[in-house]
Amino acid sequence: MEYFSAEHRDEERILVEFPYDKVLISKIRTLNDTRWSASKKAWHIPASQESFSALSALFPEIVSANTIAQKDFLVPKPPLPEKVARKIIKVIQYKENRHRIIAKHEPNLIRLLKTFPFTTYDEHNKWWSSSLGPKQEFALEQLARQYDMALETIDGADQKIIKQRPKHYEVLNYRPCPENMIEKLRANRYEQRTVETYVSLFEEFKLLQYQKNRRNNRT
Repeated sequence: MEYFSAEHRDEERILVEFPYDKVLISKIRTLNDTRWSASKKAWHIPASQESFSALSALFPEIVSANTIAQKDFLVPKPPLPEKVARKIIKVIQYKENRHRIIAKHEPNLIRLLKTFPFTTYDEHNKWWSSSLGPKQEFALEQLARQYDMALETIDGADQKIIKQRPKHYEVLNYRPCPENMIEKLRANRYEQRTVETYVSLFEEFKLLQYQKNRRNNRT
Protein backbone atom coordinates (compact mmCIF):
# COMPACT_ATOMS: atom_id res chain seq x y z
CA MET A 1 0.00 0.00 0.00
CA GLU A 2 1.42 3.37 -1.04
CA TYR A 3 0.42 7.02 -0.93
CA PHE A 4 1.43 10.07 -2.94
CA SER A 5 0.22 13.61 -3.50
CA ALA A 6 -1.47 14.80 -6.67
CA GLU A 7 -3.78 17.55 -7.82
CA HIS A 8 -7.25 16.20 -8.47
CA ARG A 9 -10.10 18.42 -9.65
CA ASP A 10 -8.09 21.58 -8.76
CA GLU A 11 -7.49 20.33 -5.21
CA GLU A 12 -4.40 18.82 -3.58
CA ARG A 13 -5.21 15.29 -2.38
CA ILE A 14 -3.39 12.29 -0.89
CA LEU A 15 -3.89 9.33 -3.24
CA VAL A 16 -3.71 5.80 -1.85
CA GLU A 17 -2.96 2.81 -4.09
CA PHE A 18 -3.39 -0.86 -3.20
CA PRO A 19 -4.61 -4.06 -4.89
CA TYR A 20 -8.34 -4.67 -4.74
CA ASP A 21 -9.26 -5.84 -1.25
CA LYS A 22 -12.74 -5.56 0.29
CA VAL A 23 -11.33 -5.31 3.84
CA LEU A 24 -8.93 -2.48 2.95
CA ILE A 25 -11.68 -0.66 1.07
CA SER A 26 -14.02 -0.88 4.07
CA LYS A 27 -11.28 0.50 6.33
CA ILE A 28 -10.24 3.40 4.12
CA ARG A 29 -13.86 4.48 3.66
CA THR A 30 -14.01 5.18 7.41
CA LEU A 31 -11.64 8.14 6.93
CA ASN A 32 -13.13 11.60 6.62
CA ASP A 33 -13.87 12.80 3.05
CA THR A 34 -12.60 9.61 1.39
CA ARG A 35 -13.38 9.39 -2.33
CA TRP A 36 -12.67 7.03 -5.21
CA SER A 37 -11.13 8.41 -8.42
CA ALA A 38 -12.07 6.37 -11.47
CA SER A 39 -9.58 8.29 -13.64
CA LYS A 40 -6.61 7.75 -11.29
CA LYS A 41 -7.76 4.31 -10.09
CA ALA A 42 -7.05 5.24 -6.48
CA TRP A 43 -8.75 6.32 -3.26
CA HIS A 44 -7.94 9.83 -2.07
CA ILE A 45 -8.30 11.96 1.06
CA PRO A 46 -7.61 15.65 1.87
CA ALA A 47 -3.93 16.66 1.87
CA SER A 48 -3.96 17.77 5.51
CA GLN A 49 -1.93 16.75 8.56
CA GLU A 50 -5.09 15.54 10.30
CA SER A 51 -6.07 13.26 7.40
CA PHE A 52 -2.52 11.96 6.97
CA SER A 53 -2.24 11.13 10.69
CA ALA A 54 -5.53 9.24 10.54
CA LEU A 55 -4.36 7.37 7.42
CA SER A 56 -1.03 6.40 9.07
CA ALA A 57 -2.81 5.23 12.22
CA LEU A 58 -5.25 3.12 10.21
CA PHE A 59 -2.57 1.62 7.94
CA PRO A 60 0.81 1.56 9.80
CA GLU A 61 2.37 -0.37 6.91
CA ILE A 62 1.67 2.33 4.31
CA VAL A 63 4.73 3.85 2.61
CA SER A 64 5.34 6.86 0.43
CA ALA A 65 5.68 6.31 -3.32
CA ASN A 66 7.82 9.46 -3.56
CA THR A 67 11.24 7.82 -3.68
CA ILE A 68 13.73 7.89 -6.52
CA ALA A 69 16.97 6.10 -7.22
CA GLN A 70 20.12 7.99 -6.34
CA LYS A 71 22.42 7.73 -9.34
CA ASP A 72 24.51 9.87 -11.62
CA PHE A 73 21.39 11.56 -13.01
CA LEU A 74 21.26 13.57 -9.76
CA VAL A 75 24.66 15.09 -10.59
CA PRO A 76 24.73 17.90 -13.19
CA LYS A 77 26.26 16.62 -16.40
CA PRO A 78 28.65 18.64 -18.58
CA PRO A 79 26.97 20.28 -21.58
CA LEU A 80 27.26 18.60 -24.95
CA PRO A 81 29.80 20.07 -27.35
CA GLU A 82 27.12 22.03 -29.16
CA LYS A 83 26.02 25.62 -29.18
CA VAL A 84 22.84 24.61 -27.36
CA ALA A 85 22.76 21.64 -24.97
CA ARG A 86 20.10 19.06 -25.81
CA LYS A 87 17.16 18.60 -23.50
CA ILE A 88 17.24 15.35 -21.55
CA ILE A 89 14.32 13.04 -20.72
CA LYS A 90 15.17 10.78 -17.78
CA VAL A 91 13.01 7.66 -17.37
CA ILE A 92 13.53 5.94 -14.01
CA GLN A 93 11.88 2.63 -13.19
CA TYR A 94 11.44 2.80 -9.42
CA LYS A 95 9.32 -0.35 -9.08
CA GLU A 96 7.65 -2.92 -11.31
CA ASN A 97 5.50 -1.26 -14.00
CA ARG A 98 5.98 2.22 -12.54
CA HIS A 99 8.30 4.92 -13.90
CA ARG A 100 9.33 8.48 -13.12
CA ILE A 101 9.78 10.82 -16.08
CA ILE A 102 11.95 13.84 -15.31
CA ALA A 103 12.58 16.59 -17.85
CA LYS A 104 12.51 20.33 -18.30
CA HIS A 105 9.20 21.82 -19.36
CA GLU A 106 8.41 20.65 -22.87
CA PRO A 107 4.80 21.00 -24.14
CA ASN A 108 5.12 18.18 -26.68
CA LEU A 109 6.38 15.78 -24.01
CA ILE A 110 3.58 16.79 -21.62
CA ARG A 111 0.92 16.18 -24.27
CA LEU A 112 2.37 12.72 -24.93
CA LEU A 113 2.62 11.76 -21.25
CA LYS A 114 -1.03 12.66 -20.67
CA THR A 115 -1.99 9.93 -23.14
CA PHE A 116 -0.15 7.25 -21.12
CA PRO A 117 -2.06 5.07 -18.61
CA PHE A 118 -2.18 6.06 -14.93
CA THR A 119 -0.11 9.21 -15.46
CA THR A 120 0.11 11.78 -12.66
CA TYR A 121 2.26 14.87 -12.07
CA ASP A 122 3.94 15.47 -8.72
CA GLU A 123 4.01 19.24 -8.28
CA HIS A 124 6.14 18.92 -5.15
CA ASN A 125 8.97 16.92 -6.72
CA LYS A 126 8.47 18.14 -10.31
CA TRP A 127 8.24 14.76 -11.98
CA TRP A 128 5.70 12.64 -13.86
CA SER A 129 4.75 9.10 -12.81
CA SER A 130 3.37 6.61 -15.32
CA SER A 131 3.20 2.99 -16.45
CA LEU A 132 5.36 2.43 -19.52
CA GLY A 133 4.95 -0.55 -21.79
CA PRO A 134 6.66 -1.18 -25.15
CA LYS A 135 4.16 1.09 -26.93
CA GLN A 136 4.82 4.03 -24.59
CA GLU A 137 8.60 3.51 -24.67
CA PHE A 138 8.54 3.55 -28.48
CA ALA A 139 6.47 6.78 -28.44
CA LEU A 140 9.04 8.42 -26.15
CA GLU A 141 11.89 7.34 -28.41
CA GLN A 142 10.08 8.76 -31.45
CA LEU A 143 9.46 12.09 -29.69
CA ALA A 144 13.08 12.31 -28.53
CA ARG A 145 14.33 11.77 -32.09
CA GLN A 146 11.83 14.19 -33.57
CA TYR A 147 12.78 17.06 -31.23
CA ASP A 148 16.49 16.15 -30.86
CA MET A 149 16.21 15.27 -27.17
CA ALA A 150 18.38 12.80 -25.27
CA LEU A 151 16.46 9.89 -23.73
CA GLU A 152 18.05 8.23 -20.67
CA THR A 153 16.54 5.05 -19.25
CA ILE A 154 17.65 4.26 -15.70
CA ASP A 155 16.85 1.16 -13.65
CA GLY A 156 16.61 2.34 -10.07
CA ALA A 157 16.01 -1.12 -8.61
CA ASP A 158 19.65 -1.76 -7.57
CA GLN A 159 20.38 1.83 -6.53
CA LYS A 160 20.29 3.40 -3.10
CA ILE A 161 16.84 4.79 -2.27
CA ILE A 162 16.66 8.23 -0.71
CA LYS A 163 13.72 9.92 0.93
CA GLN A 164 12.43 13.10 -0.66
CA ARG A 165 11.52 16.34 1.08
CA PRO A 166 8.51 15.67 3.36
CA LYS A 167 5.09 17.06 2.48
CA HIS A 168 3.50 19.67 4.73
CA TYR A 169 0.98 17.16 6.09
CA GLU A 170 3.77 14.71 7.03
CA VAL A 171 5.46 17.21 9.37
CA LEU A 172 4.27 17.85 12.90
CA ASN A 173 4.18 21.56 13.85
CA TYR A 174 4.55 22.53 10.20
CA ARG A 175 5.40 26.24 9.88
CA PRO A 176 4.30 27.86 6.62
CA CYS A 177 6.02 30.89 5.15
CA PRO A 178 4.54 34.14 6.58
CA GLU A 179 2.09 35.88 4.25
CA ASN A 180 3.85 39.26 4.68
CA MET A 181 7.07 37.78 3.29
CA ILE A 182 5.22 36.41 0.25
CA GLU A 183 3.54 39.78 -0.32
CA LYS A 184 6.93 41.56 -0.20
CA LEU A 185 8.32 39.22 -2.87
CA ARG A 186 5.31 39.88 -5.09
CA ALA A 187 5.53 43.62 -4.45
CA ASN A 188 9.12 43.48 -5.72
CA ARG A 189 7.74 41.96 -8.95
CA TYR A 190 9.35 38.52 -8.58
CA GLU A 191 7.98 35.89 -10.95
CA GLN A 192 5.60 33.34 -9.42
CA ARG A 193 8.09 30.50 -9.90
CA THR A 194 10.76 32.50 -8.06
CA VAL A 195 8.33 33.23 -5.22
CA GLU A 196 7.53 29.52 -4.91
CA THR A 197 11.26 28.68 -4.76
CA TYR A 198 11.88 31.24 -1.98
CA VAL A 199 8.87 29.97 -0.03
CA SER A 200 10.00 26.34 -0.37
CA LEU A 201 13.54 27.15 0.81
CA PHE A 202 12.25 29.23 3.73
CA GLU A 203 9.94 26.46 4.94
CA GLU A 204 12.68 23.85 4.59
CA PHE A 205 15.03 26.04 6.64
CA LYS A 206 12.40 26.49 9.39
CA LEU A 207 11.83 22.73 9.45
CA LEU A 208 15.55 21.98 9.81
CA GLN A 209 15.85 24.64 12.51
CA TYR A 210 12.89 23.15 14.41
CA GLN A 211 14.35 19.63 14.20
CA LYS A 212 17.78 20.84 15.34
CA ASN A 213 16.26 22.63 18.36
CA ARG A 214 14.36 19.47 19.33
CA ARG A 215 17.56 17.41 19.19
CA ASN A 216 19.39 19.99 21.32
CA ASN A 217 16.63 20.01 23.92
CA ARG A 218 16.86 16.23 24.30
CA THR A 219 20.60 16.31 25.05
